[in-house]
Amino acid sequence: MSFHPHVPVRDFQLEELQQTNNYMKGNRKHVLDAATIRIMKGNNEMAHEKPKAAIIVANENHFVLTADTIEKIIAPLLTAPTPFWCTYESIYSACRFAVVVHDDRQRLHNTLRQYLDREVATSLCKILLEAEEEPVEWIALLVKFCEWLETQVALLTSLLTFYDQVYVVKYIPNVLPIHDGAYNVFDERIFGNPQLAKRLQDSLSTWLHWERDNYEPHEYRETIPKLIKHLTTHNQFAAFEQCYVNNAQSYYQKESEKKARDLLDDPLRFFWDAQTRIQEEEARSQAVLPVGSWGRIRQSISARRQGRMKNVEQIVKDSEKDEEMVQRLLDMKSLADDALSSAFLAAPRTPPAPSTSAVPEKQPDKAFAYALNTAFTLGFRGRRNKPAEMIAKHLHQSLRKGQGTLGYAEYQALLDAALALYRFSEDKDVFRTFYHRLLAKRLLVGKSASDDVEAAMLKKLKEKYDPEFGIGEDMFKDLTLSKEMMKDYHARQRKESLANKLNAIVLQRSAWPFSVTKQLVDLPADMQREVNKYTEFYKAKHSGRILNWDHALGTASLKARFKAGIKELSVSLYQAIVLLLFNDKEEIPFKDIKELIRMEDDEQRRTLQSLACGKKKVLKKIPAGRDVEDDDVFRFNADFDDPHARVHINSIQAKVSPEESQKSNENIEGDRKLFLDAAIVRVMKSKKEMTYEKLKTATIDAVKNHFVLTVDAITKRIDELVSQEYFSRSDEDKNLFFYVA
Repeated sequence: MSFHPHVPVRDFQLEELQQTNNYMKGNRKHVLDAATIRIMKGNNEMAHEKPKAAIIVANENHFVLTADTIEKIIAPLLTAPTPFWCTYESIYSACRFAVVVHDDRQRLHNTLRQYLDREVATSLCKILLEAEEEPVEWIALLVKFCEWLETQVALLTSLLTFYDQVYVVKYIPNVLPIHDGAYNVFDERIFGNPQLAKRLQDSLSTWLHWERDNYEPHEYRETIPKLIKHLTTHNQFAAFEQCYVNNAQSYYQKESEKKARDLLDDPLRFFWDAQTRIQEEEARSQAVLPVGSWGRIRQSISARRQGRMKNVEQIVKDSEKDEEMVQRLLDMKSLADDALSSAFLAAPRTPPAPSTSAVPEKQPDKAFAYALNTAFTLGFRGRRNKPAEMIAKHLHQSLRKGQGTLGYAEYQALLDAALALYRFSEDKDVFRTFYHRLLAKRLLVGKSASDDVEAAMLKKLKEKYDPEFGIGEDMFKDLTLSKEMMKDYHARQRKESLANKLNAIVLQRSAWPFSVTKQLVDLPADMQREVNKYTEFYKAKHSGRILNWDHALGTASLKARFKAGIKELSVSLYQAIVLLLFNDKEEIPFKDIKELIRMEDDEQRRTLQSLACGKKKVLKKIPAGRDVEDDDVFRFNADFDDPHARVHINSIQAKVSPEESQKSNENIEGDRKLFLDAAIVRVMKSKKEMTYEKLKTATIDAVKNHFVLTVDAITKRIDELVSQEYFSRSDEDKNLFFYVA
């Protein structure tokens, strides 16, 4: 039992000392448990040694112990389990004498700090590090040491009252009192020790895993609330709580992933197990944790929307698996939809009609459905633009492959599932741009599986997703008109004319996502002659129009003689131009090819790479390698062979390269600036006068169906438009703008 006299700084009367002495006679024994006895083995002799000339009588009302004696008292106070050879009131009086009369304050201070730091904290740290107890039992040992420290520090604070009330307060204000100083040393040496902190975390994890794996309380569970009490006293509970939360999140994340695989066909069982786990964790939290931590633990294990959001975000951010992104998202969405339809059902809020006795059919829970949609939307924000781009490319592949062995309903369901993901993307303009470009390539190269499916898809996109998709209708009109024009042109030619092999498609620049070609390649003479003839025919029918040729979008069919026989090669027009050069020469250097056809450098390298470095090598590159260099030489590969009579050679130009994707994204950013400027000006023109906040809100609302704005982007465009004098800023109020007519 500790004694707190709280005596003011004055002469200690003999009568008062006698009363205190009588009170303390029954409290001289200071017994530590077996674990604490191990702290100090080397100080027992000093603890039993009786100092010489211990008592000095100043007068009949005062008696004190020397400061030298106090040094030998502090050690047993902190370490020894044996009874003291002097009374507590003698120690109290000795402290007063050392601090007030004898002026041994600094010596007492140094002695106290030395024992707290070296004999207590260091010894405790060593024992805890070397303890062989099992993890959960080790927590009990730590709790015992914390209890012992609190008891001893309280006793020491009571006996050395004059140290705190005189020395600390009056002489050295920057020195901490005994209680704070002892706790600081303990916190630094014990809780601040990385090895002990790691062992405490591991012990906590062992306890939690045991209870979760065995579905019952551990025999040492009652130790945890005691530990939390001491951690709170030492301001360490926040770290403990965070460790507890992290452990719960990690454990249930792994368990959830495992059960998601094991119970893939039984989502109802999966979510029943999840609910059971939540209830178990709530019961454990209420048994050991403070009330303030209950909600945080529940949130960490039951926030399914947040977990789904993180899963979606992880898939979206996994740049190494971009090609698999959409399929992985589709698999996750399918699993979530199955769970919603089987495990999260709720009775309809509207009661059945009184005349019917049938039990109303349960419907998917709206709260979970809303949380699921929100999770996908927030997850898509983890990587702006990319999900919309990859969804467009996924649809491109599906529309190229066509229905195949699938039934019509299955094929439509496949396309609808990908479009359902498109709803979660806020970057509508990105999807529209990439889908538009890929649609154009499918139509021009003839790689679309069905024009009817393409038209139906455009109609669905326009009616249900984005009115801007009406532009696709003009593309089909151009194709239809071009076919009719080619029939008319071929009807005017002789049967043996090369003109019958020409097929030209005339495109409106406003309907197709292609820019004007800056540099035309040199076609073979007979090809160029037929192109010129068609140009004259077209201008004769449409005198007011300008016709620009884009050979990068053209295709050709060639017959090639190899040792294995004659093969028909389906190639791009660029590939055909290069291959026709080898009719005159078997071997041509890279630089000579460039002079002969005058193709752009990047295009020429990609074309030669597709012919000489791909799977179907109709040319040989010398020296061999994947990249095309300036000093390379190319030779016709007469040894080429293929089991098919008609061979299609993939064109790198037909694929969406990373460079093309980057260029498309740059164009999108440029278009966004123009669209944003136009939206801001339209809003200001209609309102004439607006504050910044109202203008910002109106602008966000105007562009929300196309892309998501940031506040910084709006601010920059407003400042730019003010500098261009589209509207002005008020001199009195900088947040007020006026439209300039």
